[in-house]
Amino acid sequence: NQAAQEGFGYSPQQIKGLLFDDLVTASDDQEETSGVNARGTTRDGAELVLDLHYNEWTTFEGAPRVTAIVRDLTRETEAREEIRITKIRYDQALQGAGIGVFDVNLETGHSNVTDTWCEIMGIDPDRNDFDSQDNFMSRVHPDDLSALTANDTACIEGRTARSISEYRIKFSDTEWRWMRSEAVVVNRNKEGKALRMIGTQADITELHNSQHALEASEKRFRQVLSAAPIGMVLMDNNGHFLGVN
Repeated sequence: NQAAQEGFGYSPQQIKGLLFDDLVTASDDQEETSGVNARGTTRDGAELVLDLHYNEWTTFEGAPRVTAIVRDLTRETEAREEIRITKIRYDQALQGAGIGVFDVNLETGHSNVTDTWCEIMGIDPDRNDFDSQDNFMSRVHPDDLSALTANDTACIEGRTARSISEYRIKFSDTEWRWMRSEAVVVNRNKEGKALRMIGTQADITELHNSQHALEASEKRFRQVLSAAPIGMVLMDNNGHFLGVN
């Protein structure tokens, strides 16, 4: 038919007399995820990725015939491979940046997480005997849980565009690590009910501790300045007074 002529690049006159094997080579195994079970070659020598089905039948006169149905999956396969490669690069970038990704089904309460998320939480990525959402919620510091829940609820209800939170996660009886997460609702039903939330999570313990150390250092400096027995001033580079004791 016309689709076969266009797919393989032959005119009706050119294709007559060719063997089917000249155009299509069937594979013994079908790729389950893609449906690919054959390869093809166009008149110009380009390779095609195909889904092949055929039916054997007999004409009214008793002559055996075979009808072959060939679907060209080349572009679809190339697009799928490009997506796969892009995902690998994306995952590698997230892993290098130390950013975990979570995808929460708001109807079931379950979540899917990346390997980096597991590594951030101190969980073996190959484990499959735990619920990531339950694990996460059970480890949030009690003093931070209400604020985190409130931020998520505001985003889910559409009162804010995104949920941004900083909170502590328990790693042991003596160790709590600071995390920062940003999440958005990516799917709602016709009534506006949130169905799915996707977000990122990063360990900011070192940054958080550095900020607190800087604040503590500045506080001590100002205490020393205030209590000094001699007159002291704090100036900017242009000589303007910023503070005096």
